Amino acid sequence: MTFSCGDRIRIYANKEAMYFFDRETGDLMELDENERKLVRRNGIYRVLNIYKNTLLNKQQKTSLEPAMLTFTIETTSSCNLQCVYCYQRDKGSRAEMSDSTADKTCDFIERCAALRGNCGINLNLIGGEPLLGMHVIRRIMSRLNESIGGGVFVHVDTNGCLPLRELSELCEHLEVIICLSLPNDHNKYRYSAGHDTTRRIINNIKNADWSGDRHVELRYNTHDGNVDDFSQFLDWIDDLRNNPVESVIPEKIDNYNYNVNFYNAMTDVQFGHWVGSKALDELLLRGWPVEIKLSTPLYALCQGHQFFSSKIYADGAVTICDAMLRNEARCNINDIYNDPNKINQIYSDIKSVDPLNCADCQLCVGLSACGGRKWCYHGGCDTLSVEKQKTTIDTVVWHHLKALPVES
Repeated sequence: MTFSCGDRIRIYANKEAMYFFDRETGDLMELDENERKLVRRNGIYRVLNIYKNTLLNKQQKTSLEPAMLTFTIETTSSCNLQCVYCYQRDKGSRAEMSDSTADKTCDFIERCAALRGNCGINLNLIGGEPLLGMHVIRRIMSRLNESIGGGVFVHVDTNGCLPLRELSELCEHLEVIICLSLPNDHNKYRYSAGHDTTRRIINNIKNADWSGDRHVELRYNTHDGNVDDFSQFLDWIDDLRNNPVESVIPEKIDNYNYNVNFYNAMTDVQFGHWVGSKALDELLLRGWPVEIKLSTPLYALCQGHQFFSSKIYADGAVTICDAMLRNEARCNINDIYNDPNKINQIYSDIKSVDPLNCADCQLCVGLSACGGRKWCYHGGCDTLSVEKQKTTIDTVVWHHLKALPVES
C-alpha cells in the first residue's frame, strides 16, 4: 500500500501481528487471528475494504475557532548574536518597542479577549532576540497577568544567551524554545565575538524557575555538516532531559540568497529521510517523547485565519501571522487598538476564509499533517510535512511494535 495524500489507512505487520493505522484519528487496530486468516485467504485489500467504512466514517472534518486567541509580539528586531544562517533580513532595523506601542498593544489584546468572553491568550514573544526587550516584556506581562481572566500562555523563541530567571518568574505558563547544537558547531555558526555561548545557554537554563507549567524545548538546527553528530548531542544534554527540557526537535536550516557565508547542502527529502530513519530512533531509544502530529475530530484554525489574532512588530506595524512579513503589514496598532474588529475587516480576505471549505483540502488526508495552510504555500501543498508524518509514524510503530509497513 503506498502512502500518498489520498491514503488514510497504513498497514503494518510483523511475524505475529498485523495492524491497521488510521492516520487521521490516530487509531491503531490490531487484527485478531480470524482476521489474519481472512488476510491469508483473501489478501490485505479485501480485508481492508471490510473495515474501510467503519474507519473512514469515524471522523467529520470541521474547523473550530480556538478557545484562546494568539498574539505574536516583536519586542525588538535587534540581536546579540550574528548567526550566519539567520532568516531575518531586516535584523536590527527596529528598536525596542516603545512604552506607548506596548500599552496600545495591551489595550488591543484586552479588548479582543473581552469580545471573546474574556478568554485566555497565547502570547508569542519574538525578536531579534526578544529578551533584549526585557523592559517591554516586563511592562506587558505585569499588565496582562492582571487583566486576562483566562490566563496568558507564553511562548518565547530565544537564543538563550541572556538570563531566563526573570522571564520564568513573570510567566506562570511558559514554553521557551532554544536552538542548540554541539559547542564547535554552535559557536561557529551562531557567532558571538568568539565566546562559547553554549556554556552560557546551559547555565541560563539551569538557573531559571521551571516549576509548574514551565518548560524548555530544544531545536537541533540541522545541516549537512552536523547531521552525524545528533546522537552525541543528545548524550551531551542528557542531564537536562525532563528537567526542564521536555523535548528535542530536529529542524532543518533553510538557505537564503542573502546569507552568502552559509549553505546547507541537505535537501528537504534528505532531511525527512534522516528524521524518520535515524533521528527519531535516537530520541526514542533515549526516552525522549516523540509526538506524532495527527488531527483530532475538530481542526483548529491557524493564527492567520482566527478572528483578532495578530502579529505586532516593535514599530507598531500589524500583520496576522508569522508567515506574513513586516513589509506586508496593512495597518499599525495606532489604527486598531480602540476597535479590534478593524483587524478582521482590514484582513478580511484571509480572516473570512476557512481552509476546510476548500474541496481539495477536505478530501486530502494530508490535512492532518499540514493543517490546511495551503494559502501559505501559494496555492500548493506542503508535501514535506506529509512525508515527515509518514516517516515519524513508521519509526514509532517499529519502536513499539517491531512492525513494518506493508507496501504494494
